[in-house]
Amino acid sequence: MAIEVAKVVLKHVQDASGLEDRILAGQFSADEVVAVIGKTEGNGGVNDFTRILADNAFRAALAKHGKRSAEQIRAVPMVWSGGCDGVITPHATVFARNTPGKVRRASRAWSSAPP
Repeated sequence: MAIEVAKVVLKHVQDASGLEDRILAGQFSADEVVAVIGKTEGNGGVNDFTRILADNAFRAALAKHGKRSAEQIRAVPMVWSGGCDGVITPHATVFARNTPGKVRRASRAWSSAPP
């Protein structure tokens, strides 16, 4: 299976706009997303709720733009690490099935990069 990969910036902990931008741009569909790995701006400790907020935002975006059931969306692996001190930018890397024969639109490496 070929995989499409997109790295998106999180402007705040509940920001899934980068994921939505990639879906709306036609890089992949919400139902083709198979996994997400991300880094949030939280403190990385046991009390870091930013991972839950980011997870909920990304799953809500998949529900909004796709046809999968809530149970199917809950089954999509999403791994979040908190704590972006220093020079690390909060971001997520989205992995999606690359359906054979589907025409893809060109994409940029970072969804929030200037044109």
